[in-house]
Amino acid sequence: MRLKAESIQHFKVAGPGDIDAGNTLEDGVIFLPYWLLSYEALVSMFVDRSDQNAPNQAMIISREINAAKRKYLEDGGHDDLLNNFTVDSPVPFDLAGL
Repeated sequence: MRLKAESIQHFKVAGPGDIDAGNTLEDGVIFLPYWLLSYEALVSMFVDRSDQNAPNQAMIISREINAAKRKYLEDGGHDDLLNNFTVDSPVPFDLAGL
């Protein structure tokens, strides 16, 4: 069942084909920032799970994502969030620094 009303819009999350085709919001495609990805999704992008060092690499990524998110919160004065965010919290961070 699909909801229909004047105030409801349906979007799909962009995939590689949408980038190549140049699709935009007008085409019903929404691009989400990388920092909204879950920890597991980020690990799957950066770590080869068949590598014997994969658990160590995943642990380091977790530590570094947390540090990057903490830095963003501290730099932005979001002290109220510092004690409650997790590696999966939707907090922006610098991917290049990771």
